[in-house]
Amino acid sequence: MLNGLLLIATEWLRRQRGRYQHKPIAALQLKDAFIIGIWQCLALLPGLSRSGATMNGGLLRGLDHGTAARFSLLMAQPIVLAATVKEAWEMRHMTISHEVMVQSVAGAAVAGVTALICSLVMLRFFRNHDGWALTPFGLYCLLAGLLAGVGIIF
Repeated sequence: MLNGLLLIATEWLRRQRGRYQHKPIAALQLKDAFIIGIWQCLALLPGLSRSGATMNGGLLRGLDHGTAARFSLLMAQPIVLAATVKEAWEMRHMTISHEVMVQSVAGAAVAGVTALICSLVMLRFFRNHDGWALTPFGLYCLLAGLLAGVGIIF
């Protein structure tokens, strides 16, 4: 629920400030990237998403939704690469059958293509709905958190 509240609060604050700059990623200052990186670290807290946190940071630094989303995806690359290398290193002495290897490679390929398609759809949505693009995601997080809480209590 915290993630949903932050997404909605960021949208509201951004509208109040009237910050709708459209600067490209190349125009980001080191200070901007550092602050967005601090927001990314907030994703270590339970209930916060890395992409949502970096989007919030980018929007509060004056970026439009599309640029903030692209920068968030760019910031994910070192993390994904590091996790992949770590997992591969931990698996280096495992014996894996040919069948399992083929299934793993096929699964990774499908996941990669799906991630690319979803990223492109998301970027288009953000470009077309710059004034309120995170609000539906924030409402979804609030509703999912509320339903999970009710499910745990009852």
